[in-house]
Amino acid sequence: MKAPARRPRGTETTQVNLRVVPDAKDRLDSIAHAANVPYWAVFESAMRAVKLDEHGIPEGWDLPRPSTDTLLDVEETRKTA
Repeated sequence: MKAPARRPRGTETTQVNLRVVPDAKDRLDSIAHAANVPYWAVFESAMRAVKLDEHGIPEGWDLPRPSTDTLLDVEETRKTA
């Protein structure tokens, strides 16, 4: 049996707190159980595995993209006292 996932001693970490829909949590549970690893290992692996598009958003993920609309040109006004 493979040893449980461990980080090298002294590895810097930061905390992430999330509230997710139940099916996302179920999926995390399933992956962690199947791989016999903790949640952090699943999360870190997922973050390392994604390919980012030109906007820095993972390819194929259903997330909002930045707007490509141009702002209306507004002519500048003079300030008067």
